[in-house]
Amino acid sequence: MTLKHLMQAPRQRGFNLIEMMIAMTVGLLIIGALMAVIIGAGTSSKAGNRQSELQTNGRYALDVMRRDAQNAGYYGLTGRGITSNPNIPSIPAANDCLLGFALNISQRVWGANNGINPFNPATCPELANVQPNTDMLAVRYLSTSPVLLAPGAEGGPSPLPDCQAATGGLCFRSAYEQGMLFNAGTPAVFFDQPQQDHLVEVDLYYVNKNTVGADGIPSLRKYSLSPNGMMVDELVVSGVENLQVQYGVDSGLSGNPAGGVAAVASSTRYFDARDVSSVDPLVFANGAQTLAGAKRDAVAEAVYSVSPVCINGVPCAAGGSETVWGNVSAVRLWLLVKNSVPEPAPYTNTNTYTMGDVSYTPPVGDRFRRQVFTSTVQLRN
Repeated sequence: MTLKHLMQAPRQRGFNLIEMMIAMTVGLLIIGALMAVIIGAGTSSKAGNRQSELQTNGRYALDVMRRDAQNAGYYGLTGRGITSNPNIPSIPAANDCLLGFALNISQRVWGANNGINPFNPATCPELANVQPNTDMLAVRYLSTSPVLLAPGAEGGPSPLPDCQAATGGLCFRSAYEQGMLFNAGTPAVFFDQPQQDHLVEVDLYYVNKNTVGADGIPSLRKYSLSPNGMMVDELVVSGVENLQVQYGVDSGLSGNPAGGVAAVASSTRYFDARDVSSVDPLVFANGAQTLAGAKRDAVAEAVYSVSPVCINGVPCAAGGSETVWGNVSAVRLWLLVKNSVPEPAPYTNTNTYTMGDVSYTPPVGDRFRRQVFTSTVQLRN
């Protein structure tokens, strides 16, 4: 190439400082916008995950309790009551949360109201950590997977493996005319046909202040009767902060025969546990529930309290109004569930949550999201 051609070639220019600064500024604006989108998406995803956690925990806990309550009072083939077994010892006090509590299967449901706790923390230690102002719910029934005894085996060894050896387990033999509790290894002896054996199911639901150790994360837990005859603590789900229960009582089933008051037309009203039986057999003395009352059976015996008015509004005879645990036909549940981690500032939870006879407002500055889950369960048995 000649010198002339070189001199005629176009001159190439680079960016000057101003152009470079403009380009950098535009690039930073684009990157900033992208970062804002990414951060927003991440924040939205985390919020969605927290909401999903809330929904999953609440629905699962409610479903577990609902399915359990639906089985309350299931006694297998038995339709005419439970026959006492003179050969059965009570479950050892060291195994039961309250002496006689697990044996009391005639009482299909039972409840304690707003922190009343009659149980022995020496035998069921986690019950010393019950969340204040929460209810308890006990559900009793027979396992829904029984084994039928072979013809001619009435009164003999149980076909259920968990009811064969003398492990201390609590079992039940049911027939059409009667049913009887027995300890594993000691079969119930009667000769109705057919007969089938069940494990006894007892679940006591409560809210614990912690999930693991002393972590301060509340949880729904239950003490359940194990096949070896011990009440064992189990975690149901973490994050449950409050449990409230009310009991539907059919007033048409609760006339006061002792006072000559006829039963009224059927209508279901809902009561807190303390009002289902205000004095006896779930005994209250000066507002405190006694140990003796917590295990008595209102299904098999007619017991009256000293309240002046029956639940159907009709004045009762002197010295008596109904004790009606046996007439409970429905259970209404409320669960207050909160997230395991707080929301980022500036969110604060100023809501008030109403559940049964309790209203709860989080402390000032609280940043945890909460939700109330509720369900009404009709008792089928």
